[in-house]
Amino acid sequence: MHRNAPAFAVRSAIDHVAPHSILNALPIGISIVDANGKIVHLNQEGMRILGWSEQAVLAKSLHELLRCQARNTDLHDDDCPIDAVLRTREPIWIPQMVVQHRNGTPLAIDYKCVPLITASHLYAMISFHDLGDQIRLEHDLKRLATMPDENPNPVVELDAEGSLLYSNQAMIELMRSEEHTSELQSH
Repeated sequence: MHRNAPAFAVRSAIDHVAPHSILNALPIGISIVDANGKIVHLNQEGMRILGWSEQAVLAKSLHELLRCQARNTDLHDDDCPIDAVLRTREPIWIPQMVVQHRNGTPLAIDYKCVPLITASHLYAMISFHDLGDQIRLEHDLKRLATMPDENPNPVVELDAEGSLLYSNQAMIELMRSEEHTSELQSH
């Protein structure tokens, strides 16, 4: 038996499975573009996130489809990350980038673009995922974090031993009034 039989078996299995099937199994959007930035593949999750079918976008410019621009990066504001990767052959990661959904609404995504270089062709693979849920959760968390401070009722947080960890302004005022009342009653 071959020493690297398990690795060989995996490579052999992958060679026989259509690469698009593997990309469609991923939980992130993937698009592959040719050296001109034209779409040659958009996986299932990419179709769901962007609202386009693969047939509708094949051979179209991904840049024009997404209206993507890299802001707050080392790229010039008008430089498309796809063009930059194809030109420099260096990967780019943009933690939050706004692109356009099929219906025209802006869509915040985490965006990575890497060159795919074969012996005779240059491609770029773009991976992305929708940050909408994460942004909404962060907004809700910030809003909820301010609720105890904004609450007109006393709010207190104690640890397991009963030591005070937090009290809002209403609780502080209540404790002060209780101290003042105790002082009056002791005199």
